[in-house]
Amino acid sequence: AEVIIKETKTTYDIGGTTGIAIMKNIRKKNKALGFIKSHEIARVNYNVNVTNVKKSITGNTCRILDADIVINADYVLPNWADAKISTINMNSEWNIFMDYVLRHERTHVDIATQFAEKYLMFLKSITYPSLTDCLYMDEGDKKILNMMIKENKKRQNIFDFKESQLNGRARKAQNRLLRAK
Repeated sequence: AEVIIKETKTTYDIGGTTGIAIMKNIRKKNKALGFIKSHEIARVNYNVNVTNVKKSITGNTCRILDADIVINADYVLPNWADAKISTINMNSEWNIFMDYVLRHERTHVDIATQFAEKYLMFLKSITYPSLTDCLYMDEGDKKILNMMIKENKKRQNIFDFKESQLNGRARKAQNRLLRAK
């Protein structure tokens, strides 16, 4: 049993030769990309799937012995098209900024991974009372899954909130980029 993370990257092009110009271009693009929050620069879209389920059937009871949980994560990131015509300092600041952005998005995947590991432990702890129940999740399992999904979303939102505060890392990274020329 393991949590498997499969990562892909999708980029969107932006221009600008200063931090201010880059951020303006990002703001223009993020609405078209369907970003909900106006300050979003990047995001990770992910889904979670349970695969390779191994069951043990004893009498009329069924138990999940093993399963894998696969997290498919697609990072949607800006691609700065004007790097070749900008200053060395601006390129350096962009690289520092994007290192932060990617770390931030990877933390979202880390939080989802913790959720997936917890869910995997839950699945392996259940004994189903009949063979039919082994094929389908019952209402109790769905309620627990929904509670875990809500907990995951709450943790994701708390992380974003902390990062975006005045002395949060997101704000600091953006401010540093905005000052860059």
